[in-house]
Amino acid sequence: METRLVQAQSEELRKDLLAGTGKKVYRDYCQAIERYLLPYFGNRHIDSIKPQHIVEFERWRNEKLGKAPAQSKLLSYASA
Repeated sequence: METRLVQAQSEELRKDLLAGTGKKVYRDYCQAIERYLLPYFGNRHIDSIKPQHIVEFERWRNEKLGKAPAQSKLLSYASA
């Protein structure tokens, strides 16, 4: 992933939230990006992510959460 681009997107979402122009779901997007996507994938280029990496990420995320996330959270992660 292009880390700085993803971080910039998260910052933009946070700015919108602080300005009162962001949607409530932006908070969930930022959380998904900052707590899970960036720490796991780091500087990996998006083109190099394979299905097996997604499976490994999901396993890692579920261990970190202590459970499988709710369907609504999964949709937020996918959108982020």
